[in-house]
Amino acid sequence: MNDTQANIQQSVLQAQALHHNYQLGKTKIQVLNGIDLAVNPGDFIAITGPSGAGKSTLLHLLAGLDVPVQGDVLWQGKSLVTMNDAQRAAFRSHQIGIVFQFYHLVPELNALENVMLPGLVSGQGFSSALKDKANEALKAVGLADRVKHKPSALSGGELQRAAIARAIVNDPEVLLCDEPTGNLDSLNGEAIMDILLQLKESRNRSLVIVTHHDSIAQRAQQHVRLKDGCIVGG
Repeated sequence: MNDTQANIQQSVLQAQALHHNYQLGKTKIQVLNGIDLAVNPGDFIAITGPSGAGKSTLLHLLAGLDVPVQGDVLWQGKSLVTMNDAQRAAFRSHQIGIVFQFYHLVPELNALENVMLPGLVSGQGFSSALKDKANEALKAVGLADRVKHKPSALSGGELQRAAIARAIVNDPEVLLCDEPTGNLDSLNGEAIMDILLQLKESRNRSLVIVTHHDSIAQRAQQHVRLKDGCIVGG
């Protein structure tokens, strides 16, 4: 077995020579230029770089939200690129938890109902078991007493906690977070990072965070720096 094969077997999620671009009118904008990245079990990886470096694009490709123009993303050795849309949706539903800078909670639903959504989408039905999992997820992020509150009644820090609870309700192997503290003050931002790291450790899950904050990157096991679509440090 060569080193590449061994790395694929060890990694839960792996980017291989990713290239991606966007079309803006008649102009093709190159965003990623041959990115390689391995996410192993229990990893904490921080991805930093200037705006436009390709950080969010890389995260979206790792989540199967988009497909690269060249290269591949492997989940436990299986190609996301060769999956159809339904298969990638099922992969995200069961294996990946995604936390965005903007919370994307449904305003008409309370915290508990918002957290139950991934389970409903994955076909679990409005069951007592799913309700119990959602309650446990809210408890894990410190919102046990806010389950009936709608987003309009929650603070910014509480909204992000609810979004994290929604991301972990299906107990994913990997948490992908795109600027999870970007809308928060420093105190709430530190609290959110503490929650994410506690979840990572207690559940032995992998954590990949896109951030502009050096303080977050310094806490990571691996710091990957992007510039002009390339890794310039890590």
